[in-house]
Amino acid sequence: MKEDLRTAVRDAVAPALEVGEHVEIEAFGGVGQVSVKRMVATTVVVSALTLGTVMAVAKPRALFMVLTDRRLIFLEPSAMAGKPTSTIVFVLPREALSTVAAKRQRVLGIRPTLGLDLGIAGSEKGLRLQFDWDRTDGDRLAAALATS
Repeated sequence: MKEDLRTAVRDAVAPALEVGEHVEIEAFGGVGQVSVKRMVATTVVVSALTLGTVMAVAKPRALFMVLTDRRLIFLEPSAMAGKPTSTIVFVLPREALSTVAAKRQRVLGIRPTLGLDLGIAGSEKGLRLQFDWDRTDGDRLAAALATS
């Protein structure tokens, strides 16, 4: 992530920070998981409706992530500018998070990504985060949560 975008993320999350809380890592990536069944269905329906002129692929929801010394905060991106808004989608306490698995993979055999599976204490389900392979945001987030 470029420095001006990191600054925009810090500015967007600043009003939500608690006293003494500081930002450690800013990142941008997909949150959640899309089933293969949904990917195929979306592709088939859009291709059929447009007579094959357009192809669409379902993907995880893209959000800005801010790891602080206390929490992992997810921010909504602006639809027009692609910059973060101050709208918080959800927050997870840092002490409840752990890195379960981090693996490099290709989505649909095309787009290289880093898949990061987080475990959430007290929950049977975890959370999948996906980062572009050429960015180090995912690696930094995985390392930070592995040591906490």
